[in-house]
Amino acid sequence: MDFDASLLLSTSRLLTDLQATLQSVCKSRRRERDKLAAIRDVWDKWVENVPLLYNPGPHVTVDERLVPFRGRCSFRQCMPNKPAKYGIKIWAACDAKSSYAWNMQVYTGKLPGGTSEKNQGMCVVLEMSEGLQGHNITCDNLFTSYRLGDELQKRKLTMLGTVRRNKPELPTEILKMQGRPLHSSIFAFTEKATVVSYCPKRNKNVLVMSTMHTDVSLSTREDMKPQMILDYNSTKGGVDNLDKVTATYSCQRKTARWPLVIFYNIVDVSAYNAYVLWTAIDQKWNAGKLYRRRLFLEELGKALVTPKIQTRARPARSPAAAAVIEKVKLRSPNPTSPNHHPVDTGGNKRERCQKNPSKQTFTSGAQQKSKTTKKMSAPSQVLAEVSAASQQQTQVLQVLMGRAEASGGTTSMQRMVEVEDPHAFLDVFEATATSCKWQEEEWGVKLLLLLVGEAQRAALSLPATARMQYADLRHAILDRVGSSPEDRAGNSVP
Repeated sequence: MDFDASLLLSTSRLLTDLQATLQSVCKSRRRERDKLAAIRDVWDKWVENVPLLYNPGPHVTVDERLVPFRGRCSFRQCMPNKPAKYGIKIWAACDAKSSYAWNMQVYTGKLPGGTSEKNQGMCVVLEMSEGLQGHNITCDNLFTSYRLGDELQKRKLTMLGTVRRNKPELPTEILKMQGRPLHSSIFAFTEKATVVSYCPKRNKNVLVMSTMHTDVSLSTREDMKPQMILDYNSTKGGVDNLDKVTATYSCQRKTARWPLVIFYNIVDVSAYNAYVLWTAIDQKWNAGKLYRRRLFLEELGKALVTPKIQTRARPARSPAAAAVIEKVKLRSPNPTSPNHHPVDTGGNKRERCQKNPSKQTFTSGAQQKSKTTKKMSAPSQVLAEVSAASQQQTQVLQVLMGRAEASGGTTSMQRMVEVEDPHAFLDVFEATATSCKWQEEEWGVKLLLLLVGEAQRAALSLPATARMQYADLRHAILDRVGSSPEDRAGNSVP
């Protein structure tokens, strides 16, 4: 190597090392400034688009969520009152009625300086409600304060929520509990807010602050709860219901990487938001069914994977998957497009890994198959080949039956009965096929769907290509089953 080439090579290596060092330094500095740097771009883009699609109702709930996670994360939180105990905390603003996630923010812990955040609850509610106007914000005692109600009124918003006893703005008269009668209420008013102290049990009271209510209003129920508490109970569960529905149907998978946990949560919340939008647009869709959301998620999943299936080039790993791919491609508007590829029915499918119990190690299916074949005798090899051929024929039959079902099936014919005369059944089938103007190439496939018992076994004994021919099927069925059940009973030997 000459001097110029050596100098060029060393310079290139130096620049590569310098670029890698600069990238690592930039990543480390970015993570010091932003703990959510690994998924910040995706999260911000998603949060930006979520409120553009839905206008929340008159009541919006602001609360905290905990996405379950026990891996390594610098801002993982411990919340003993939550079902998961450990996870990633997310501030959320949801519609109180539909639980549509309107705004979200991941809590990444203390500020880089290490100082605790002051008035955290008020700051969170103000950030979550940014962009709202004319709504009521329902929150719990972590957020509620007199100052928060004052700030929300400047934005033309009202506040309703429980309040802690240690707030300095509360009068001492409503904090006293001794000697108070059961189900009694004490109200305190200012120009901007109303506070009520309700006694549900002896020596216990509930404090609720509101800038929406301005009068003393009690319910006619036996417990005489104030209207403020009834309104709070009816609007406080927006975020909690979102946690429940996303936990019922979730795409979460076990992982030790916290960015994936946040991404899974994005998918779950987006799927539920899409369900809320769809049911709001088409309110009669599957009305009355208790599993409407499951049906919607099935349709959503099919709509997302169908374009990928139509352009799939890799063969399927199982006969069932091959049948599904064939059905999807038959329903596609242009199956002869350049991106349309033939689908393997599973004859050369990839072998699955299986466990070797003798060595307690995992070996591939191909290696295990080769070891087993060496120990087989000649008759065993013949039986194995016959079994493999039969399985391959069955796989082809399943794909053909799937095609017949996709093209309309045999809805005008009933399945064959075990005691039915085969001659009469085949005559009715031919008459039906002629009247429905079925193509003769489809007669064999559609007849397979109607056979049972001995007639079905006679059809399965034929090769896969012969099963498609109606004449071969008819001949095999009559040879095996014979005439009517009465004739067979009369010709039987006692």
